[in-house]
Amino acid sequence: MAAHLKLVPKIDEQELMFVNVVDKKMKLGVLCRSLDFKFTTSFVGKLNGHKQFMLSYPVNCDIFSLKEKIKSIKDKESLLATIMLQGEILGISFKVLELTSEGILCEYPENIYQINRRSSRRHKIESQKVSSTYLEIFVARISPVPIILPLNDISIHGLSFKVPLFLKTFFDKGQIFPKAQVVFNGKRMTLSCEVRNMLANAETKYPFRVGVKFLDITPLQQTEIQRFITSKPA
Repeated sequence: MAAHLKLVPKIDEQELMFVNVVDKKMKLGVLCRSLDFKFTTSFVGKLNGHKQFMLSYPVNCDIFSLKEKIKSIKDKESLLATIMLQGEILGISFKVLELTSEGILCEYPENIYQINRRSSRRHKIESQKVSSTYLEIFVARISPVPIILPLNDISIHGLSFKVPLFLKTFFDKGQIFPKAQVVFNGKRMTLSCEVRNMLANAETKYPFRVGVKFLDITPLQQTEIQRFITSKPA
């Protein structure tokens, strides 16, 4: 199912917002779906007649390799990007025009999305994906190896996981797992998670559900999660 996104119908209505993030040279995470190609960069700070903008080359980037990847993007596919903006996420889609001596020249965004923290929808994990979508955490007082817990749902801001009865007392509100491993869609992502709540769950095997929020998640990581949420079932 589609994520809860607010699509701005006319880019002109969001012109000031976009100009602001460009002027401040803000960071963004960029993703090309067809190539599974991603990188983190920032705006150069230039808008050309509000029709084009420039991105910096990624740090420690092989320019020749980047050029080949961009050339191979299918049918001038639009790239997706997310930007952190005052506690909220701004999402954009755009096309690359060319690589220049100053950076990556791009067309003005085709779409601008506002993803609000309070309204970002959690994606329920389908039953057939539960075994391959889970959280790994390390709790020394329980086990010398990471504990695997199935996910109940996930969003770009947090997730909830299922907990068996014997683990109920090992989770406290405000508890932080600095290097939790979230596994989904064949990918493994290291995230810092803070426990926010524990709720009863109507399941015999997992009678409780713990909700956590992500701490210091990067725009690129949020893009990956958003991609998983909006992907169509296989």
